[in-house]
Amino acid sequence: PEYDLIIIGSGAGSMGAALVARALGKRPVIFEKLDRIGGTTAFSGGVCWVPNNSLLAEAGIEDAA
Repeated sequence: PEYDLIIIGSGAGSMGAALVARALGKRPVIFEKLDRIGGTTAFSGGVCWVPNNSLLAEAGIEDAA
């Protein structure tokens, strides 16, 4: 088979890219090395982690990252 977009990893960003590619009429393929779809997103539950952000600082929480 031929593909227009090869995506390595199946995290949230990859899935979004594949959906946009399909909406544009392209043929994407996603390769994932783990035994579950979602990559690290599957482990995080889809939570976005932004280190040292302003909300943490306002709450007085020090982020070690």
